Amino acid sequence: MSGPWAARLDASEALSVASLRLIPGLEVCEGRGELWLRGPRFEPPLPALLARVPGAVRYLVGDGGLLTLPGRLLPSGRLPERKWTLLRHWLVLKLQRVCAPGAPLDAVAPRLERGGPERPATVLTTTLERFAEWAATAPGVRLAPLSFAASPDGEAMVWGAPLPPIPGTRFWTEDTVAIPCGFTLKPRVDAQLLQAAAGLAPGDLLVYKEDGSVEGIAAECFVRATRGAVRNAAEAARARPAPARARKASHD
Repeated sequence: MSGPWAARLDASEALSVASLRLIPGLEVCEGRGELWLRGPRFEPPLPALLARVPGAVRYLVGDGGLLTLPGRLLPSGRLPERKWTLLRHWLVLKLQRVCAPGAPLDAVAPRLERGGPERPATVLTTTLERFAEWAATAPGVRLAPLSFAASPDGEAMVWGAPLPPIPGTRFWTEDTVAIPCGFTLKPRVDAQLLQAAAGLAPGDLLVYKEDGSVEGIAAECFVRATRGAVRNAAEAARARPAPARARKASHD
């Protein structure tokens, strides 16, 4: 089991190999609707990790790249003669390509699907006014675990648990990736890999929204949710001039 090996799978399952990216020496190539992996030794934890990749077929690799299915005597093919790339580098480039703003999603782009187990909400999007009204009378112990980021248009993103019981959209988080409650991300991709592909730094929040858009929020945008901080943010939002279109409409 410990010699050179390769595996073939459908290209549509490309991001399902993300769990293998830190295995030393693991390489990948793609073409003709297929994805190939190869490595120098098939040792733990590889057997368990590869077993979770949908449709992956493993081969033993012999001289000249000849491929033999485990338990068989005769070769059944040969390794593709294409450009091979380290898996950890290829995955980041792949995600940058399929997740780029404005780029069409291809078959392996991470996307939201309804379903999955119920998870506690840890991120809330709501209005600053609602959040400020709640924060004005909330006990300090309720505010202590929360931080928030305010947008110029008067929206607030609250991060922490338990969240305030006010109207808004709730998200569950995996590491620092926020996904709407009632949804899951398919295919499942490591959160740190998604952050790297989006160009975010550790600690930044990557938010997937129900409309298919993705937003990155820098960690420094979040501040502790004290009564004073929330009140000041709401007052600053009220003091901002209305958009030009809204002002013009008011004079018509």
